[in-house]
Amino acid sequence: MVIVAATGWYYTAIQLARRISDTSWLIVGLVFLNALVVRWVFVSQRKLAIERARKKRAAAQAKAAESDKTPDQEVPLAIDEAELNLSVVGEQTRRILRSLIGFALIIGLWLTWADLLPAVSFIEEVTLWEYTVEISQRTSEGKTEVVPEAHEVNLGHALVALIVTAVTVVMARNVPGLLEITLLRRLPIDVGGRFAVTSIARYVIVVVGAVMTFGAVGIGWSHVQWLAAAAAVGLGFGLQEIFANFVSGLMILFERPIRIGDTVTVGNVSGTVTRIHIRATTITDWDRKELIIPNKEFVTGQVINWSLSDQVLRMTLQVGIAYGSNIRLAAELLAKVADAEPNVLKDPKPLVLFMGFGESALDFELRAYLPNIDNLLSTRNRLNIAIDDAFREHGIEIAFPQHDLHIRSIATALPLVDARREASAEGHADSDNPART
Repeated sequence: MVIVAATGWYYTAIQLARRISDTSWLIVGLVFLNALVVRWVFVSQRKLAIERARKKRAAAQAKAAESDKTPDQEVPLAIDEAELNLSVVGEQTRRILRSLIGFALIIGLWLTWADLLPAVSFIEEVTLWEYTVEISQRTSEGKTEVVPEAHEVNLGHALVALIVTAVTVVMARNVPGLLEITLLRRLPIDVGGRFAVTSIARYVIVVVGAVMTFGAVGIGWSHVQWLAAAAAVGLGFGLQEIFANFVSGLMILFERPIRIGDTVTVGNVSGTVTRIHIRATTITDWDRKELIIPNKEFVTGQVINWSLSDQVLRMTLQVGIAYGSNIRLAAELLAKVADAEPNVLKDPKPLVLFMGFGESALDFELRAYLPNIDNLLSTRNRLNIAIDDAFREHGIEIAFPQHDLHIRSIATALPLVDARREASAEGHADSDNPART
């Protein structure tokens, strides 16, 4: 700068010194801001890890206090989207941070050096296309008239549109981690609610980014309203099912009749909700098969949600004992078996009912309540085995279907023949006659 000033370019040296100083402060400020935010992300990620560890420990202690683990306990489904991994949360947040810092550096350098470097200003002189906008204005006579106003889109507008598109893509891909650290961990919402918030935030970011991108290149609503109307008509006639599934997906995210991790029954399909997308929802059934069900089925059809507001489930076991058995003893044994099962809740208390006199058995029902549907099959299996053991020990016979056959079409009675005596007589006859043998 001294040499440039000494050779007569004093004003140029002053301007270059100011620009270099501003650029240095910009870089130092961005580096300092990046270090602060990275430190904040690290501390927030550590706090989130501690909170999750405490919740898992409390849940494990509550489960251990409620019931002991059994060897035949069912393995729960692994839901990938139920809870973000902490490493993924930190990486997504840092990726957003790096992108924003990079965009801020580019914009800052542009604002600092654009008016000083004439070679850079050429992008504002390259016109890509022109368009007109009709505006209304008042005349001197007080009337309102529509006047066309010409606008042009240059290369600078295109670069702004590209930057907005890049920011939109980065934000839409990494917004779950940012929301998890900044907002969601402070709100009293469950995993399904967090998934709904992040999904809606993605849609909003994409829509806002698309509007800003088209607006930067001069494509406003006035230019695309007829195209939007035509697209709406096409959706109504040709793509009505896809459009219905799209709207149903938004309704599911807002209304939340089903959530990630819920156990549902749609028609004759039962399973756990593992993913909710904008067109369809993925349900993993008990055979670990993934079923893709359109969102429209959850809005217009009948859906059973086993764990929407209350996860307590009643299980009914039907037991029939033979006629002549001790009814009171059978009821007492059923109650003891239910009380001895660790997965059966004490409140509501298990109920044993003598339903009536059946065709071949005395019908009983054991109604027991489980904390959730996770161990339904294993609990039913253990209860059935325990009931059979208890009845065998006390001599109570479990009935089987019986039928009495009455023959009324024969006039005379048929003689009863002892098959064993007849076979013995035939054997003696064969031994006396070798030729017949």
